[in-house]
Amino acid sequence: MKVLDLFSGLGGFSQAFKDRGHTVHTLDNNPEFRTTWTYDIKEFQPVLEYDVILASPPCTEFSKASMPDSWNNNRKVNPDTELVEEAMRIIRVSQPTYWVLENVRGSRPFIEPILGKYRKRVGSRYLWGNFPIFYCTHKYGKWKLPPSKDRAALRSLIPYELSLSLCMAIENVIK
Repeated sequence: MKVLDLFSGLGGFSQAFKDRGHTVHTLDNNPEFRTTWTYDIKEFQPVLEYDVILASPPCTEFSKASMPDSWNNNRKVNPDTELVEEAMRIIRVSQPTYWVLENVRGSRPFIEPILGKYRKRVGSRYLWGNFPIFYCTHKYGKWKLPPSKDRAALRSLIPYELSLSLCMAIENVIK
């Protein structure tokens, strides 16, 4: 399979696909992540065909939106969905067989008007898209990470169990 991992960060979403021998291309705007392509997604034009596209847009603003106003200095947070819309542009252009967009609970009021109701919840992660049914144990604990310069990237890392369960479900359908 050929897989494109958008907003790949540390690569957790596509790690099991790599480990199982699939061709994975990663895209992020941060060069520290050593991705296949370092681009602002708004400038990215896919030139290859992909069987699977994974997307995990940044969730910080969505997370803030789900917090009490007092945690946001009594300001309403209204996250921008532009990155979600850009991911969907790439998905529409590429027309992969399977695609998954992942984000947090706080994203639902903002993403559901664009994509409809989420299809699956795995722990604190909500998944939209076209993918086979799969089972994955819930994994919590990202809030327990100690302060560090990499904390945001580590908190956003998709658990390996989720990557593996999704990969195996897609492999089972393709066989």
